[in-house]
Amino acid sequence: MITKVKTVISLLILLVAVGVAAYDYHVELLAPAVVAFGTGLFVVFAIWVFPDVKRKS
Repeated sequence: MITKVKTVISLLILLVAVGVAAYDYHVELLAPAVVAFGTGLFVVFAIWVFPDVKRKS
């Protein structure tokens, strides 16, 4: 995947994760807020660390 695309996707994922976590925290749901934020961080980490799938020709 192109680096610019990865960057945009990472930012969108982090924005959604922070939004969900902030909402959950505002409604006094601490555990789901932590899970939402942690899942977002894990997805961004996985996008950058794991290699792209290459098709066999």
